[in-house]
This record gives sequence, structure tokens and C-alpha cells, in this order.
Amino acid sequence: MKKSTLENNRGYSSNLKNTSFTSKQKLFFSNLTHSIRVKLMLAFFIPIMFIVILGVIAYSYASKSIIKTFSASINNVIYSTANYYDAIMNTIEDKLNQLSSDPDTWNYYSRLYQADIVKESEVFNDIKSYVKSLVTSDKYIGNIAIFTNYGAPVASTYKTFSDDNPFETYSATEEAEYVLNSPTSIVWTGYHNYMDEQLGIVPKDYAIAVTKKYLNKNGYHIGYIQMDLKMNVITDTLNSVKLPEGSIIAFISADGREIIGTGTSEEPIFTDSSFYNEVIASEEPAGNRTVDYNNRKHEFIYNKVSDTGAMVAALVPTSSLTSQANSIKSVTMIVVAVAALIAGFIGIIVAAGIGREIKNIINVLKKVSEGDLTVNVESKRKDEFMILSKNINDMIMNMKELITKSINVANTVIASVDKVEKNSELLVTASKSISTAISEIQGGVSQQAYDAEKCLKQTDDLANQIKLVNDHTNEIAYIANNTKDIVKSGIDEVEELNNVTKSNIDITNQTIIDIKELEKESKKITEIVEVINDLVDQTNLLSLNASIEAARAGEAGRGFSVVAEEIRKLSERSAASAQEVKNIATNIIKKMQNTVNTVKKTEGVTKETESRLANVVNLFNNINTTVDNLNNKMNEISEIMAIMNKAKNDTLNAIESISSVLEETSAASQEVDATAQEQLNAATALNEAAVSLKDDSSELARAIRLFKIN
Repeated sequence: MKKSTLENNRGYSSNLKNTSFTSKQKLFFSNLTHSIRVKLMLAFFIPIMFIVILGVIAYSYASKSIIKTFSASINNVIYSTANYYDAIMNTIEDKLNQLSSDPDTWNYYSRLYQADIVKESEVFNDIKSYVKSLVTSDKYIGNIAIFTNYGAPVASTYKTFSDDNPFETYSATEEAEYVLNSPTSIVWTGYHNYMDEQLGIVPKDYAIAVTKKYLNKNGYHIGYIQMDLKMNVITDTLNSVKLPEGSIIAFISADGREIIGTGTSEEPIFTDSSFYNEVIASEEPAGNRTVDYNNRKHEFIYNKVSDTGAMVAALVPTSSLTSQANSIKSVTMIVVAVAALIAGFIGIIVAAGIGREIKNIINVLKKVSEGDLTVNVESKRKDEFMILSKNINDMIMNMKELITKSINVANTVIASVDKVEKNSELLVTASKSISTAISEIQGGVSQQAYDAEKCLKQTDDLANQIKLVNDHTNEIAYIANNTKDIVKSGIDEVEELNNVTKSNIDITNQTIIDIKELEKESKKITEIVEVINDLVDQTNLLSLNASIEAARAGEAGRGFSVVAEEIRKLSERSAASAQEVKNIATNIIKKMQNTVNTVKKTEGVTKETESRLANVVNLFNNINTTVDNLNNKMNEISEIMAIMNKAKNDTLNAIESISSVLEETSAASQEVDATAQEQLNAATALNEAAVSLKDDSSELARAIRLFKIN
């Protein structure tokens, strides 16, 4: 490789012009794509791109701001409209409550005037007048109707109810079921078909109706009161709302009646859509969302009217919200286009001037690269290019001086390189010897570190076995303690059983005593029976004497004879009963004696049980003593294991210290070896560098001779 470099340098002079010509061709074609002019043009177009981006961002933010502001404005309009409807509907509810709580109306339909026909008729006429005056004086109320299970119905229309019992008929309709199932007593609906049919009301004359369950003074449901909200109240407000072209606004009742500016919508606009049903199912009182309607993007804006179930909703085309931002888009595009043209024109002029100056400088530098240091750069510009031209001229002058000095230095270096080459060969030989010695030391230290690590591993395995034995010892101690507790619990239970057995023996002894006392009492019953038998004998004797005396008295003693006969019968029954009592007492005494014998046997068994329990207690005490001895031994083993564990830890620490020292020694020897190797490499490189420097110095001297400085 060095020989090839030398040969190339020798042919430098002959090939320099050809090489320069080829470089000019490459530079010419390179300038077409990588010239400063092109880069300057690109540099000018980068700010233009930022201006474009700024315009896009400004348009985007302005568009979003306009849409947001416009949406907020429409939301406020919808909100105000809903609040307006809410106020009107609250007013109608107040009128409805006022009518339902009117004393005459309440008393009439609660049958308080039932006994006074004249008074009832007068009150009814007053109710009709009051209802019609409400409709006449209020610009919101269209129709009013009251119908209950008692009394005549009242309506503000010219037509009256044709049904004899409107309350009963209406109660069977789906309208009544909807009202009754409502959690509130006041219900707003879009239609009341029953009233339309009965009173000739046209649905286009009213927008929404309110129905209230009428209760009497006892709180029982007795009828209904209905009021209509005029259609023009809703439509006039909807027509007054100014929305973008193509927008739709509607008032929607809880039962799905849609009212737009012209009246009831012939086809469903909102109620058949999924977004409307989602809003109805949600608890949000108001809001807006982007939806698809008739294959176009629309803003769906809604506001629920309090707790009436009604809603004010609007569909606004999204394109109408962005139309105001289109002017910003046009202005932005015009400004960006003008800025791009101006920046491009300025860039072309600036790039052309800079290109000429750079081309002049390149031509001078090409001659310098060919070895001609007699040329100079000339520039008429008063900007940085004049400074650049002066600096290039100074550089050429300095290069002349540098080459002159380099010729002198090259000669000196060639003389010094010979001495460095001889000394570096000696340094390489010494470094090889040092590296060999250090390698042998490193091998011995590595073997010691390996043996120490192996010993550490075996000691660590022994430590794990000691720890395992210690853990088993602790588990056995824990089991012994648990066994001691169980034995103690068993002793307590046996002692408790022993106490219960003693109590049973005491109860048995008391039972024997009570039975013996009962036996004594039973014997007293026998003595009483003997006394009764004596009385019976005396009574029989008395009866016999009476019979004898009655026989002596003849007819006069017949009644006395009957008495004597009865006394005799009583005596016989008493004797039979006494004998029966005696037999029962005898049986009781026998059974008591048997019971005493049985209880005595039980007493013997209980005493035997008590003796057995005492033996069990002694057995448990012996087990407890053995467990205590086992626990003490386990504690001694634990103490010994702790001492062994400490000794194990000390041994591990010592071996770890030895291993660490050996590792540090091995690392140090490796570092020394690496240092020696680096020194050897450095000496070798120095030797090679000396040889190379010698060759390069010769080449430098030959190359410097090629420059033309005079």
C-alpha cells in the first residue's frame, strides 16, 4: 500500500491536469443540482412554506373559532327559546293548579253541594264562566276541559261533551293510561284525541296540551283537567328564530309530536332518528353533536324544556357554519401567492449575484489546487465576498510561506527519523519481554481466583443446608408448641368433663335421697289407706245398725232404711277406692326401690368414669411434660444452629474477601498486562510510524517541489 502511494505521488505532476479537468466536469454537473443558487432559492422558499403553513393554521383556527362562536350563538338561541317555552308552560301549569284548587270547583266536584240542587247549579254556572274567562284573558291558553266521575263536564268550547260519562270513557283510552302511568300529576302531551272528538277541536289549533289528575279533598282520583297551548305561540317563536339557510328548528313534545314554523310536521324529522332517541335516553338537559342527516353533516342542537318532556331541537348544516371562514381562506391564499412571488424574485436576483462571485472564487481555487500559488482573487463587491476574497489571497500568501518552511522542516525530519527508528526497535524488544512475564503472573492469579470461587460456592451450598436444618428445627419447635397448647386444651376439656361428672354424681345422690323421702311419704299413704279402711268398717257397722233400727221401726223407718243403704254403698265404694290407692302406693314403693337400685348402679358407673377421667388427666400431664422436654431440646438445637449459622456467615465473608482480593489482583494484573501490551503496540506503532514518517518525509519533499511559488 505504501509503495502504491509512492508511485501515485510520483505520477502526481503528470496526472494533475487530467484530474482537474475531470473535477471541472463533475463540478459543472453538480452545480446544476447542488449550487448555492438552488440552495438559496430553496432557503427563500422555506419561509414561504412557513407562510403557507401559517395561513393554513390561521384559517383552521379562524374557521374553528367562527364555528364555535356561531354554534354557541345558536345554542344560546335554542336555550332562550326553550326557556321561553318553559316559562309559558309553567304559567299554564300555574293556571291549571289555580283552577283545580278553586274552592267552588273543588267543592262542586267533591259532591259537597249534592244536597242543595240550586246551590250546585249556581256553582256550576260560575265554574263555566270562570273557565271561559281564563281562555279569553290568557293569550296562551286555547281550550280547557274538566270532566269527573260526578257532575256535568265543563269545556271552554262552543261544543259540549256528547258522551254521557266522559270520565269513564276517557279512563279506558291509551291517553288516560299514559297519564296515569306518569310519575307526576301533571303530564304534557302533543295530542288529546278524545277531547278533539268530543269537543270538535282541530289539532292544528293547539301545539301541546297539559293534563292533570283531579283529586278530591280526600285525595281520591275523581277526574281530569286539560288545557291547550295555542299553536301560534309555538310557531311564531320558531319563525322568529334566525338560523342559517337549510336549518330546521322544531318543538317536540314528549309523545313525539313535531311542530315546525308552519305547524305540525307532516313527516318525522327528529323522532325517527337514532341521535334523537339517544338524547331522549340520556339525562343531558342540553347539548349539541355532529350527525348525518339526508347524507350531509349537520349540527344537532337541543335543549329540553324543564321536566315537561318536551324539547326544542335544531339541525344546522355544518357547511353553513364554515361559509364565513371561506373569505379568510381566499385572502390567505392571495397573500401567500404574492409573498411567494416576491420572495422568489428576490431570491433569483440575490442568488445570481452570489453565484457569479462564487464562480470567480472557484476558478482561482482550482488553479491553487493545481499548484499555482501566483494567482489572486479580485472582487468589486463591498459585502462579505470582499472579505472572503482578501482572506483567500492571504491564505495563498501564507501557503507560499508554509511551503518554503516545510522544505526546510522536511530535510530536518528525514535526519531525525533515522535515529527514532533505531531506538523504537530496542523498545519493541523490551516490551515483548515484559508482556510475556506479566502473562505468566496473570495465569497463576486467575487459577487462585477460580479455586477461591469454587470454595465459596461449596461453602454457600453448606450454608443453605444449615439454613434448611434451622428452618426444619423451627418448624418442629412450632409444632411442639402447638402440641403443648392442644394438650393443655385437652386437659382443660377433661377437667371440665370431670367437673360435669362430679356434678352428675351429686345430682344422682340427691335423686336417691329424694326417692327415699318419697318412699317414706308413700308408706304414709298406706297408713292413711288403713285409716280409711277402719272408717269403712265403722261405716258398714253403722249402716248395719241403721238397717236393723229401720226394720224395727217398720213403715216409719223406711226413709231411714234408704239412708242406711246409701251409707253402705258409700262405704263399699270407699273401701274399693282405698284398696286401689293402696295398690298404687305399693306399686310406687316397688318402682321407687327399683329406681334407687338403678341410680345406685349409675352412681357406680359414674364413679368409674371419674376414675377413668383422672387417669386421662394424668396421661395428658405426662404428654405435656414430654412436649416440654422436646421443646427445650429444640430450643437448644436452635441455639446451636444459630452459632453454626454465625460461623457459616463468618466463613463466607472471609472467603468472599479472599475471592475479592484475588479478583482485584487478577484485574490489576490484566490491567498491567494490557498496559504492557499497549506499550508494546505503541513501540511497534512508533517503529512503524518512524519508517512511515521517513517515507512520507521523502514524499513530502518531492511533492513540495511541485508547487510554483515564484
